Amino acid sequence: MEPTHHVAFPGVQFVWTVDFSPDGRVAYCLVDGSGVDLWAAGVSRWPQVLGGLLGVLLLVYALIVLRVRRRHQVKGEPHCRRCNYNLVSHAPDSVKKGAARRLPAAGTLCPECGVDVSKRLPRKGRSFVRRVWVATTFFLLCAAGYLSMFVLGVPRAVNSPDAPQLWSTFQHSGIRSLEFT
Repeated sequence: MEPTHHVAFPGVQFVWTVDFSPDGRVAYCLVDGSGVDLWAAGVSRWPQVLGGLLGVLLLVYALIVLRVRRRHQVKGEPHCRRCNYNLVSHAPDSVKKGAARRLPAAGTLCPECGVDVSKRLPRKGRSFVRRVWVATTFFLLCAAGYLSMFVLGVPRAVNSPDAPQLWSTFQHSGIRSLEFT
């Protein structure tokens, strides 16, 4: 009997077994395959990956701190939302609370950038610490989490008994199916 189909698996050196479906239309071939166990790779490289992410986060944090440091604000005085110009002489009562608050007259412009401060109201100046506390807290929590993994001795090997077993056993073969018509 002559074969009716010739099947090739590019890059495969060995076919382990072939099984047919009950109706005989599909052949399931167990072949050598290459794959990467991402969990094992991630567990063994977590210090480098998380350290790199923490380094990028440190860079972003430094840029935020430098920007806030360069844009000085006087606490309690009005500042332009666009350019951070001190508007105390143009809209002195625009950031006060309650009945003492007076909005700037229509058409009042920021002398630095030209924005209409009657439409885009000035912001009350805040101290440096108050302006960077959210970014500082986030960065310190991330750094503490990273360092705690070293202190707690999180293992770097997947086959360690202390390592979390979230990945099924890695198989070096794959199942491919073919349908015959």
